[in-house]
Amino acid sequence: MLSKNVLSPNFCEMSRFFSKTILLGVILLFPLIRIIPQNNIQVGKWRTHFSYNQGEQVAVGNNEVYCIALGNMFSYTKKSNTLNPLGKMEGLSDNQISAIRWSKSTNYLLIGYDNGNIDVLENQKITNIPDIKNKLNLSGKRINHIYVHGDNAYLSCGFGIVCFNLQKKEFRDTYYIGPNGTQIEVIDFCEGNETFYALTSDGIYTGNVDDPNLINFASWTKLNTSFFAEASIKNIEFFENNLYVLIENNEGESNIFYDERNWKNLPYSLNEDARYKDIQVSNENLIVIERWNVIAFDKNLDEKAMVSSSYASNAIMDDNNVFWISDRKSGLVRHTGNKLTTLRPS
Repeated sequence: MLSKNVLSPNFCEMSRFFSKTILLGVILLFPLIRIIPQNNIQVGKWRTHFSYNQGEQVAVGNNEVYCIALGNMFSYTKKSNTLNPLGKMEGLSDNQISAIRWSKSTNYLLIGYDNGNIDVLENQKITNIPDIKNKLNLSGKRINHIYVHGDNAYLSCGFGIVCFNLQKKEFRDTYYIGPNGTQIEVIDFCEGNETFYALTSDGIYTGNVDDPNLINFASWTKLNTSFFAEASIKNIEFFENNLYVLIENNEGESNIFYDERNWKNLPYSLNEDARYKDIQVSNENLIVIERWNVIAFDKNLDEKAMVSSSYASNAIMDDNNVFWISDRKSGLVRHTGNKLTTLRPS
Protein backbone atom coordinates (compact mmCIF):
# COMPACT_ATOMS: atom_id res chain seq x y z
CA MET A 1 0.00 0.00 0.00
CA LEU A 2 1.35 3.39 -0.90
CA SER A 3 1.86 5.51 2.18
CA LYS A 4 3.18 8.98 2.81
CA ASN A 5 5.18 7.57 5.73
CA VAL A 6 6.92 4.96 3.60
CA LEU A 7 7.57 7.04 0.52
CA SER A 8 8.22 10.56 1.85
CA PRO A 9 11.80 11.90 1.76
CA ASN A 10 13.94 11.17 4.81
CA PHE A 11 14.72 14.64 6.00
CA CYS A 12 16.65 13.31 9.00
CA GLU A 13 19.31 11.82 6.76
CA MET A 14 19.40 14.92 4.60
CA SER A 15 20.12 17.07 7.63
CA ARG A 16 23.50 15.35 8.04
CA PHE A 17 24.65 17.08 4.89
CA PHE A 18 22.77 20.38 4.99
CA SER A 19 22.54 23.04 7.65
CA LYS A 20 19.23 23.48 9.43
CA THR A 21 18.79 27.07 8.40
CA ILE A 22 15.43 28.22 7.08
CA LEU A 23 17.08 29.43 3.89
CA LEU A 24 18.42 26.01 2.97
CA GLY A 25 15.10 24.41 3.92
CA VAL A 26 13.41 26.58 1.34
CA ILE A 27 16.04 25.65 -1.24
CA LEU A 28 15.47 21.92 -0.58
CA LEU A 29 11.71 22.23 -1.04
CA PHE A 30 11.90 24.42 -4.12
CA PRO A 31 12.22 21.60 -6.72
CA LEU A 32 8.90 20.11 -5.54
CA ILE A 33 6.89 23.32 -6.03
CA ARG A 34 7.37 25.22 -9.26
CA ILE A 35 5.88 28.42 -10.60
CA ILE A 36 4.55 28.47 -14.16
CA PRO A 37 6.12 31.38 -16.04
CA GLN A 38 3.74 33.86 -17.62
CA ASN A 39 4.03 32.86 -21.25
CA ASN A 40 0.60 33.76 -22.62
CA ILE A 41 0.45 33.68 -26.39
CA GLN A 42 -2.44 35.19 -28.32
CA VAL A 43 -4.53 32.77 -30.35
CA GLY A 44 -2.96 32.47 -33.80
CA LYS A 45 0.52 33.36 -32.50
CA TRP A 46 1.59 30.03 -31.04
CA ARG A 47 5.32 29.42 -30.77
CA THR A 48 6.44 25.91 -29.85
CA HIS A 49 8.03 22.84 -31.39
CA PHE A 50 5.30 20.45 -30.22
CA SER A 51 2.24 19.43 -32.20
CA TYR A 52 -1.01 19.94 -30.31
CA ASN A 53 -3.38 19.02 -33.13
CA GLN A 54 -4.34 15.53 -31.93
CA GLY A 55 -6.49 16.23 -28.88
CA GLU A 56 -7.02 13.28 -26.53
CA GLN A 57 -8.67 14.56 -23.35
CA VAL A 58 -10.15 17.78 -22.00
CA ALA A 59 -10.72 19.26 -18.52
CA VAL A 60 -12.51 22.51 -17.71
CA GLY A 61 -11.45 24.72 -14.79
CA ASN A 62 -12.74 28.08 -13.58
CA ASN A 63 -11.14 30.21 -16.27
CA GLU A 64 -8.96 27.70 -18.08
CA VAL A 65 -9.63 24.75 -20.33
CA TYR A 66 -6.93 22.08 -20.50
CA CYS A 67 -6.29 19.70 -23.37
CA ILE A 68 -3.96 16.71 -23.70
CA ALA A 69 -2.54 16.19 -27.17
CA LEU A 70 -0.20 13.27 -27.86
CA GLY A 71 0.99 13.26 -24.25
CA ASN A 72 1.63 17.00 -24.22
CA MET A 73 -0.76 19.60 -22.83
CA PHE A 74 -1.87 23.18 -23.41
CA SER A 75 -4.46 25.44 -21.82
CA TYR A 76 -6.86 28.03 -23.15
CA THR A 77 -7.66 31.03 -20.93
CA LYS A 78 -11.21 32.22 -21.56
CA LYS A 79 -10.97 35.84 -20.37
CA SER A 80 -7.77 36.73 -22.20
CA ASN A 81 -8.34 34.43 -25.20
CA THR A 82 -4.81 33.07 -24.91
CA LEU A 83 -3.21 29.68 -25.44
CA ASN A 84 -0.51 28.49 -23.06
CA PRO A 85 1.87 25.54 -23.52
CA LEU A 86 2.20 23.37 -20.41
CA GLY A 87 5.22 21.08 -20.39
CA LYS A 88 8.54 20.56 -18.67
CA MET A 89 9.77 23.93 -19.90
CA GLU A 90 6.82 25.51 -18.08
CA GLY A 91 7.46 23.60 -14.84
CA LEU A 92 5.70 20.25 -15.20
CA SER A 93 7.73 17.43 -13.72
CA ASP A 94 7.50 14.92 -16.56
CA ASN A 95 6.54 14.03 -20.12
CA GLN A 96 3.75 11.87 -21.57
CA ILE A 97 0.61 13.02 -19.75
CA SER A 98 -1.99 10.24 -19.66
CA ALA A 99 -4.91 11.68 -17.63
CA ILE A 100 -6.17 14.99 -16.23
CA ARG A 101 -9.06 15.96 -13.97
CA TRP A 102 -10.24 19.27 -12.52
CA SER A 103 -11.24 19.26 -8.85
CA LYS A 104 -14.01 21.78 -8.16
CA SER A 105 -13.68 21.44 -4.39
CA THR A 106 -10.01 22.43 -4.36
CA ASN A 107 -9.85 24.43 -7.61
CA TYR A 108 -6.85 22.67 -9.03
CA LEU A 109 -5.90 20.31 -11.84
CA LEU A 110 -4.62 16.80 -11.27
CA ILE A 111 -2.15 15.61 -13.92
CA GLY A 112 -1.20 11.94 -14.29
CA TYR A 113 1.61 10.50 -16.40
CA ASP A 114 2.47 7.26 -18.17
CA ASN A 115 5.12 6.48 -15.56
CA GLY A 116 2.84 7.06 -12.55
CA ASN A 117 4.08 10.55 -11.75
CA ILE A 118 1.53 13.08 -10.46
CA ASP A 119 1.48 16.89 -10.65
CA VAL A 120 -0.98 19.25 -8.99
CA LEU A 121 -1.48 22.53 -10.86
CA GLU A 122 -2.91 25.18 -8.55
CA ASN A 123 -2.84 28.96 -9.09
CA GLN A 124 0.10 28.72 -11.50
CA LYS A 125 2.04 26.60 -8.99
CA ILE A 126 2.97 22.98 -9.66
CA THR A 127 3.42 20.49 -6.83
CA ASN A 128 4.99 17.18 -7.76
CA ILE A 129 3.96 13.95 -6.01
CA PRO A 130 6.23 11.16 -7.33
CA ASP A 131 5.22 8.39 -4.89
CA ILE A 132 3.79 5.99 -7.50
CA LYS A 133 6.61 6.71 -9.95
CA ASN A 134 9.21 5.90 -7.30
CA LYS A 135 7.44 2.82 -5.93
CA LEU A 136 9.08 -0.51 -6.80
CA ASN A 137 7.45 -3.82 -7.74
CA LEU A 138 4.40 -2.43 -9.51
CA SER A 139 3.19 -4.24 -12.64
CA GLY A 140 2.30 -1.02 -14.44
CA LYS A 141 2.35 2.56 -13.22
CA ARG A 142 0.40 4.40 -15.92
CA ILE A 143 -2.40 6.66 -14.66
CA ASN A 144 -5.25 5.56 -16.94
CA HIS A 145 -8.03 7.67 -15.45
CA ILE A 146 -8.74 10.09 -12.58
CA TYR A 147 -12.12 10.25 -10.85
CA VAL A 148 -13.00 12.83 -8.18
CA HIS A 149 -15.47 11.93 -5.44
CA GLY A 150 -15.87 14.03 -2.30
CA ASP A 151 -12.51 14.84 -0.74
CA ASN A 152 -10.66 12.19 -2.70
CA ALA A 153 -9.47 11.42 -6.20
CA TYR A 154 -9.33 7.81 -7.34
CA LEU A 155 -6.51 7.01 -9.75
CA SER A 156 -7.01 4.05 -12.09
CA CYS A 157 -3.53 2.60 -12.50
CA GLY A 158 -1.83 -0.33 -14.16
CA PHE A 159 -1.72 -2.19 -10.83
CA GLY A 160 -4.91 -1.13 -9.02
CA ILE A 161 -6.63 1.92 -7.55
CA VAL A 162 -4.91 4.66 -5.56
CA CYS A 163 -6.96 6.94 -3.30
CA PHE A 164 -5.56 10.48 -3.15
CA ASN A 165 -6.69 13.05 -0.56
CA LEU A 166 -7.36 16.31 -2.40
CA GLN A 167 -7.10 18.62 0.61
CA LYS A 168 -3.87 17.20 2.03
CA LYS A 169 -2.38 16.34 -1.37
CA GLU A 170 -1.27 12.94 -0.18
CA PHE A 171 -2.10 9.31 -0.85
CA ARG A 172 -4.47 7.56 1.52
CA ASP A 173 -4.80 3.96 0.36
CA THR A 174 -4.06 1.56 -2.45
CA TYR A 175 -6.58 -1.05 -3.51
CA TYR A 176 -5.24 -4.24 -5.10
CA ILE A 177 -8.53 -5.73 -6.23
CA GLY A 178 -7.39 -8.60 -8.46
CA PRO A 179 -7.98 -12.26 -7.49
CA ASN A 180 -6.58 -12.87 -4.00
CA GLY A 181 -5.44 -9.26 -3.78
CA THR A 182 -3.16 -9.39 -6.81
CA GLN A 183 -2.31 -6.44 -9.00
CA ILE A 184 -4.68 -5.84 -11.89
CA GLU A 185 -4.94 -3.02 -14.41
CA VAL A 186 -7.77 -0.59 -13.70
CA ILE A 187 -8.94 1.26 -16.80
CA ASP A 188 -11.89 3.38 -15.62
CA PHE A 189 -13.68 4.27 -12.40
CA CYS A 190 -16.98 5.84 -11.33
CA GLU A 191 -19.41 6.05 -8.40
CA GLY A 192 -23.17 5.89 -8.03
CA ASN A 193 -25.70 5.05 -5.31
CA GLU A 194 -22.90 4.60 -2.74
CA THR A 195 -21.13 2.05 -4.93
CA PHE A 196 -17.71 2.29 -6.56
CA TYR A 197 -17.35 0.71 -10.00
CA ALA A 198 -13.88 -0.17 -11.31
CA LEU A 199 -13.40 -1.31 -14.89
CA THR A 200 -10.41 -3.63 -15.00
CA SER A 201 -8.69 -5.88 -17.51
CA ASP A 202 -10.73 -8.69 -15.90
CA GLY A 203 -14.17 -7.08 -15.89
CA ILE A 204 -16.01 -4.70 -13.55
CA TYR A 205 -15.51 -4.81 -9.78
CA THR A 206 -17.73 -3.06 -7.22
CA GLY A 207 -17.12 -1.82 -3.69
CA ASN A 208 -19.24 -0.06 -1.09
CA VAL A 209 -18.30 3.62 -0.70
CA ASP A 210 -18.79 3.42 3.09
CA ASP A 211 -16.76 0.25 3.54
CA PRO A 212 -13.77 1.18 5.75
CA ASN A 213 -11.85 -1.88 4.56
CA LEU A 214 -11.66 -1.39 0.80
CA ILE A 215 -7.94 -2.17 0.97
CA ASN A 216 -9.07 -5.79 1.49
CA PHE A 217 -9.66 -7.37 -1.92
CA ALA A 218 -12.53 -9.37 -0.40
CA SER A 219 -14.49 -6.10 -0.09
CA TRP A 220 -14.68 -5.95 -3.90
CA THR A 221 -17.15 -8.06 -5.89
CA LYS A 222 -16.89 -8.90 -9.55
CA LEU A 223 -19.99 -7.82 -11.48
CA ASN A 224 -21.64 -10.37 -13.74
CA THR A 225 -21.03 -9.10 -17.27
CA SER A 226 -21.58 -12.38 -19.12
CA PHE A 227 -24.11 -10.48 -21.21
CA PHE A 228 -21.09 -8.94 -22.97
CA ALA A 229 -19.08 -12.15 -23.26
CA GLU A 230 -18.45 -11.59 -26.97
CA ALA A 231 -17.27 -8.01 -26.55
CA SER A 232 -14.85 -5.94 -24.49
CA ILE A 233 -15.93 -3.10 -22.20
CA LYS A 234 -14.16 0.13 -23.14
CA ASN A 235 -15.39 2.55 -20.47
CA ILE A 236 -18.07 3.04 -17.82
CA GLU A 237 -20.12 5.87 -16.31
CA PHE A 238 -22.89 6.18 -13.72
CA PHE A 239 -25.82 8.38 -14.71
CA GLU A 240 -29.29 8.83 -13.19
CA ASN A 241 -29.20 5.71 -11.02
CA ASN A 242 -27.79 3.47 -13.74
CA LEU A 243 -24.40 2.10 -14.70
CA TYR A 244 -23.60 2.70 -18.38
CA VAL A 245 -21.06 0.61 -20.29
CA LEU A 246 -19.59 1.14 -23.75
CA ILE A 247 -18.71 -2.15 -25.42
CA GLU A 248 -16.91 -3.09 -28.63
CA ASN A 249 -16.74 -6.44 -30.41
CA ASN A 250 -13.92 -7.92 -32.45
CA GLU A 251 -15.28 -6.36 -35.64
CA GLY A 252 -15.06 -2.88 -34.14
CA GLU A 253 -18.82 -2.56 -33.72
CA SER A 254 -19.80 -0.75 -30.55
CA ASN A 255 -22.84 -0.14 -28.43
CA ILE A 256 -23.93 1.36 -25.12
CA PHE A 257 -25.91 -0.50 -22.49
CA TYR A 258 -27.27 0.59 -19.11
CA ASP A 259 -28.96 -0.84 -15.98
CA GLU A 260 -26.82 -3.65 -14.58
CA ARG A 261 -29.92 -5.42 -13.21
CA ASN A 262 -31.38 -5.89 -16.68
CA TRP A 263 -29.09 -4.59 -19.41
CA LYS A 264 -30.82 -2.34 -21.93
CA ASN A 265 -29.55 -0.84 -25.16
CA LEU A 266 -29.25 2.95 -25.28
CA PRO A 267 -32.42 3.87 -27.20
CA TYR A 268 -30.78 6.32 -29.53
CA SER A 269 -28.73 6.30 -32.71
CA LEU A 270 -28.53 8.58 -35.70
CA ASN A 271 -27.45 5.72 -37.93
CA GLU A 272 -26.84 1.98 -37.85
CA ASP A 273 -23.09 2.47 -37.82
CA ALA A 274 -22.84 4.74 -34.78
CA ARG A 275 -19.44 3.41 -33.64
CA TYR A 276 -19.56 4.80 -30.12
CA LYS A 277 -16.18 6.03 -28.90
CA ASP A 278 -16.68 7.52 -25.43
CA ILE A 279 -19.23 8.20 -22.69
CA GLN A 280 -18.86 10.72 -19.89
CA VAL A 281 -21.07 12.44 -17.32
CA SER A 282 -20.71 16.21 -17.33
CA ASN A 283 -22.86 18.74 -15.45
CA GLU A 284 -25.79 16.33 -15.07
CA ASN A 285 -25.64 15.37 -18.74
CA LEU A 286 -24.60 12.12 -20.36
CA ILE A 287 -22.11 12.98 -23.10
CA VAL A 288 -21.85 10.38 -25.84
CA ILE A 289 -19.27 10.49 -28.62
CA GLU A 290 -20.10 8.41 -31.66
CA ARG A 291 -18.61 8.16 -35.10
CA TRP A 292 -20.07 11.38 -36.50
CA ASN A 293 -21.39 13.38 -33.53
CA VAL A 294 -21.05 14.49 -29.93
CA ILE A 295 -24.42 14.27 -28.16
CA ALA A 296 -25.57 15.49 -24.74
CA PHE A 297 -28.52 13.65 -23.15
CA ASP A 298 -30.54 14.99 -20.22
CA LYS A 299 -31.67 12.89 -17.27
CA ASN A 300 -34.57 11.48 -19.33
CA LEU A 301 -32.19 10.45 -22.12
CA ASP A 302 -33.67 13.08 -24.39
CA GLU A 303 -31.26 14.81 -26.73
CA LYS A 304 -30.20 18.16 -25.28
CA ALA A 305 -27.52 19.19 -27.75
CA MET A 306 -25.55 17.74 -30.64
CA VAL A 307 -22.38 18.73 -32.45
CA SER A 308 -21.20 17.19 -35.70
CA SER A 309 -17.66 15.90 -35.21
CA SER A 310 -15.84 13.01 -36.84
CA TYR A 311 -12.65 13.22 -34.78
CA ALA A 312 -13.87 13.91 -31.23
CA SER A 313 -12.11 11.89 -28.53
CA ASN A 314 -13.47 13.43 -25.32
CA ALA A 315 -16.00 16.15 -24.47
CA ILE A 316 -17.31 18.20 -21.54
CA MET A 317 -20.34 20.48 -21.32
CA ASP A 318 -19.71 23.35 -18.88
CA ASP A 319 -22.10 25.33 -16.66
CA ASN A 320 -23.04 27.58 -19.59
CA ASN A 321 -23.89 24.62 -21.86
CA VAL A 322 -20.75 25.19 -23.90
CA PHE A 323 -19.16 22.09 -25.42
CA TRP A 324 -15.38 21.71 -25.03
CA ILE A 325 -14.16 18.91 -27.27
CA SER A 326 -10.74 17.34 -27.61
CA ASP A 327 -10.42 16.58 -31.31
CA ARG A 328 -7.89 14.24 -32.92
CA LYS A 329 -7.49 16.54 -35.89
CA SER A 330 -8.14 20.04 -34.54
CA GLY A 331 -6.78 19.95 -30.97
CA LEU A 332 -9.41 21.74 -28.86
CA VAL A 333 -12.83 22.75 -30.19
CA ARG A 334 -15.36 25.05 -28.49
CA HIS A 335 -19.02 24.87 -29.48
CA THR A 336 -21.40 27.55 -28.26
CA GLY A 337 -24.76 28.19 -29.86
CA ASN A 338 -24.23 27.34 -33.52
CA LYS A 339 -20.61 28.45 -33.58
CA LEU A 340 -17.59 26.15 -33.65
CA THR A 341 -14.17 27.59 -32.75
CA THR A 342 -10.94 25.68 -33.19
CA LEU A 343 -8.39 26.44 -30.50
CA ARG A 344 -5.24 24.77 -31.63
CA PRO A 345 -1.62 25.80 -31.94
CA SER A 346 -0.78 27.19 -35.36
